[in-house]
Amino acid sequence: MKFSLGSYRIIAGTKLQYLIVPLLIWFFVKLLAPVKEGWLYYILGDLAGVAAGYIIFVSMGRVKLLKSYTPTARVISVGIAGLLLIIGINLYDFIISGNVANSPSEILEGSRLYTLIDFIFSIVFLVIGSFILVMLMELYYLKSRQARRTYFNAMLVFITLSCLTAFLNRAEYESLKFINLAFTVNAFILVSFNSFRMAWIAFLNKVEKQRLILYSILLVILFGLLTDSILETSSATESMKEFSMALKFYLMFGVLYGLIFFSILFFTALFHLPTAEAIDRKTKEFTSFQYLSKLINQVLDFKELSLTITELATQISGSEAAWLLMHNDQTLTPVAPKNIGFIEADKFRKELEDAGWKRDNVEIKYLSLAANPSETKSGERYQHAVSVPLRSHNNVNATLVILKKGSFGFDQEDRSAIETFSDYASIALENSRLLQESIEKERLEKELDVAREMQRRLIPAEIPKVTGLDISAVFIPAFEVGGDYYDFFEMSSGRFGFVVGDVSGKGISAAFIMAELRGVFESLSRLINDPREILINANDILRKSLGSSSFVTVAFGIYDRAHSKVYLVRAGHTPILYANGNGVEDLRPAGIGLGLNYSHIFTNSLETIELNLKDDDVLVVFTDGITEAKNSKMEDFGLPRLKEIISDTRAESAQEITNKIIHDVTVYSESSPQHDDITLLILKVKNLNNRSN
Repeated sequence: MKFSLGSYRIIAGTKLQYLIVPLLIWFFVKLLAPVKEGWLYYILGDLAGVAAGYIIFVSMGRVKLLKSYTPTARVISVGIAGLLLIIGINLYDFIISGNVANSPSEILEGSRLYTLIDFIFSIVFLVIGSFILVMLMELYYLKSRQARRTYFNAMLVFITLSCLTAFLNRAEYESLKFINLAFTVNAFILVSFNSFRMAWIAFLNKVEKQRLILYSILLVILFGLLTDSILETSSATESMKEFSMALKFYLMFGVLYGLIFFSILFFTALFHLPTAEAIDRKTKEFTSFQYLSKLINQVLDFKELSLTITELATQISGSEAAWLLMHNDQTLTPVAPKNIGFIEADKFRKELEDAGWKRDNVEIKYLSLAANPSETKSGERYQHAVSVPLRSHNNVNATLVILKKGSFGFDQEDRSAIETFSDYASIALENSRLLQESIEKERLEKELDVAREMQRRLIPAEIPKVTGLDISAVFIPAFEVGGDYYDFFEMSSGRFGFVVGDVSGKGISAAFIMAELRGVFESLSRLINDPREILINANDILRKSLGSSSFVTVAFGIYDRAHSKVYLVRAGHTPILYANGNGVEDLRPAGIGLGLNYSHIFTNSLETIELNLKDDDVLVVFTDGITEAKNSKMEDFGLPRLKEIISDTRAESAQEITNKIIHDVTVYSESSPQHDDITLLILKVKNLNNRSN
């Protein structure tokens, strides 16, 4: 229990500034009054003492720190205050009985000293007694659903009246003693009645109730001793009685309240103890459901969530072990075992199958292992099990397995809790799965954005102007970035190079390979004029960067302006279409893709085709995004349709041919999404005769 300076400032800022007046009156009346007897002396002194006690009590009652104490802390606080009180009384008795006057002058001096000592100890006792009453008041109001102020305030009124009329117990007022007796009896009845008000016990758990039983026994003994100390005839009590009868009655009521209260607390806590375990369990169930319901909407990874599910499952069902069996295709994987090892959990699957569990169970199944109790390496023996399918959209994604010891198994309350828990757990797992998918989707989208940006930067920003050629190129990326690529190169001896490539795979990995390929071709085209040699060198360079599952198909061509010839090499790429006055021909020079082989097999597979070009001849280089575009019946656009379009539009410009091909492909596949990049490069020979003349 902590006391802070702020708490005392709160007290000082409320009523304590008014405490000085009654204390001064009390001091002067008791110490300096010329006549220390008579009803006026007694009433004035007791009234000042009661007023001081009231101010202290009200000030303590407003301290927020005291109100924040737990029930157990308040009980302990009362015990500490009672212990201080009994120490104070004994110290007071020791000081009083230890000073013996031996002469008339010493008697006068001693009586003033005694009065001063009485005054100091009275203030200490007043503070301790007020603290005890405040703590008992806080316990009285704690968790009380109805306003009980009337009874408690009535008790305080009768205690006050009893204290104010306490002087009537002196011999000279014997005839009026019945007045004080009436107030005292009523105060005692209300103290006893209010001691039964302890609704807060029902909200404590089993451990706290067990502690309260122990504390109440100790406090009954302590307050019994205090009652005896106050009521017995001793130097301290006689001195207290002579100084202020009201103070003695005030302490007596506080101590009697504590004695009766803790006596009743002992039996009440003892009475609630048998039901404490059931209440604790219900509380844990509620807390578990509340916690899991929060998890449903929180961002948690699967591992953390699965561990939480198995831990909460053991709590709400009162079982000893649990784990999840994840349904992965045809396999069952144990995850998040609680109080059991992975290997043991996996072995238990055979035990469960023998007991009647099946993978495709869609209902909760309670299994008895009593005939052959399963035992773990640590010697734990389980007689009962339950399999809880965790479903999403009628699909069982996981099975929660719970094991329990003992012969009683899972009662109806356990089963209701498990059924409710399974719904929460299913939703939580589904949310976790959706979250992981969302994170993965976001990651892929960011990766696609990077790949798209790389691909956009790798594609030439503009079509080069080449004498004797009308060039058109188009690139249409798919949603899922592929590895299509085209480029142009100015080469030595007035030659012009062009390439169309398609990297296997998707996403950022394909974009990186494409970026490297562009640099390789750009460098080699400045040094080598033979397309076959360029591909051979490129294949050797890519050996270090291409993985075993990656390859690149390429169609590379070099146009010789001086002789109007074109040299074509194809490394596993789609056919190159050549349209002239005789029709449309698909050229298929031999060659395997880059990265499929790095030995002489690749070199020997490459074949170069040489064409002599004439006016209006057309070369079409493309990727499979065109020929494999699909309609609503999942039929490919195909090479024949492409050749037919080229044949019909050969007389048009390269750009018009491109527009016609893209239009027809788009219309054909309008009911199906585009799954692959579309790359189309068209070179048409123009003004060849004029250039020759």
